[in-house]
Amino acid sequence: MIIKKIVSAAILVPLLVSAAWAGGHHSSDPRYAAPADPSATPAGFGTDAKVALLWHWSEGVIRSVGVTKVSSGGKGVICITPKVALDVNGIFPIVSFSPEESNTLAGFAGSRNEAELCKGSKDIEVDTYESNGKSATPSNDVGFYLIIE
Repeated sequence: MIIKKIVSAAILVPLLVSAAWAGGHHSSDPRYAAPADPSATPAGFGTDAKVALLWHWSEGVIRSVGVTKVSSGGKGVICITPKVALDVNGIFPIVSFSPEESNTLAGFAGSRNEAELCKGSKDIEVDTYESNGKSATPSNDVGFYLIIE
């Protein structure tokens, strides 16, 4: 009986994982939906940052402050449009890879000085990469935090 349950679990888990993977890639990608209204978030620890974003590799925006929209600029490129006017020469975006929000343990995330692959002139571009041990390639499997104070 116990062996039967173990075998059933061994078969069911990979099926659920592959179904989740397959469900995350469709044309109306929910990751790029409008950010949630921060006023609806319960009080607690917060940030004084002008722009802050927690990005999950498959769910998209988890939490954000000062973000109008998030869009894709291509594989491994996330374009963040801030609500506030920012002097691109006077800001220093802090981008941090988040293993908990990623589908890889070998991910990297960083911002560009100028948003080269984003359509909006005011966008903040975050590029994400995944390493295979020898090189890094653009990846949509990377989660990150972005903060601009």
